[in-house]
Amino acid sequence: MILAFTGHRLRYGAAAVALALVAVLGGCSDGASGSPDSAASVVQTFNKADVKFAQTMIPHHEQAIEMSDMILAKSGVDREVTKLAQQVKDAQGPEMTTMTGFLTAWNQPLIPDHSAEADEHHWDAEGMLTPEEMQELTTADGRTGQQLFLEGMIEHHKGAVAMVQDEIDNGQNPDALRLAQAIKDRQTAEIETMESLLTSL
Repeated sequence: MILAFTGHRLRYGAAAVALALVAVLGGCSDGASGSPDSAASVVQTFNKADVKFAQTMIPHHEQAIEMSDMILAKSGVDREVTKLAQQVKDAQGPEMTTMTGFLTAWNQPLIPDHSAEADEHHWDAEGMLTPEEMQELTTADGRTGQQLFLEGMIEHHKGAVAMVQDEIDNGQNPDALRLAQAIKDRQTAEIETMESLLTSL
């Protein structure tokens, strides 16, 4: 599924991130600049997989936060489900800011240029809910909503795990690789939690 990306959350904190990174890193724009022994060049070393990881994971995180906001706004939701939704927000908001910072430091756009994609890699995100599924979650009552949230977020997380595995296998930037592994570890654990909650509700 190709991303239906609004980008409204991407602006949050991006300016501050950009200013901080520019001050530290300077204006390098590609992964070949600088000495490999310098701190700046370590951050600036990146490849296409790193860029794809950040560009596709930011809107993926955005939707997860929107889903969490929906369930947190409902009444009659199990306490453990609301705890999980808040956990998702608390983790993925800062991760979005971090990935926005990566792209700013690398002088890469926040939104991928689909027209420039010429190989087998697809600039899409796995596990994303459709607009119809998001609307169903919005209008559901608490009891139905928590079921839809858990089912949808499990698939959403599975998609994210597949996406970050591509970064782990093919990425180059050490900071992006560390973040990808952290996302994989956390979301794998959350999948297990959500599957357990589904059986107990």
